[in-house]
Amino acid sequence: MTKDDVESHQLFVGALVSWLHVPRGGYGYGVHVDAKVVALNLQGNRARIEVAKKDGSTALRDVPVESLYWRKP
Repeated sequence: MTKDDVESHQLFVGALVSWLHVPRGGYGYGVHVDAKVVALNLQGNRARIEVAKKDGSTALRDVPVESLYWRKP
């Protein structure tokens, strides 16, 4: 783990994070997507995040906490 990794006990609703999205198909790379945490589950292993789409609208995604990193300022 690096110092930028997010641990489940550090997350809070409204936190600005970077989500490491790995596309399906095994292409071997990940894309960092800016996101905002909108909900957390009780076990602390998944988070619901809000991400911006290309057309300007937003989408909700349920992701594992391990794929979230603190956003660089």
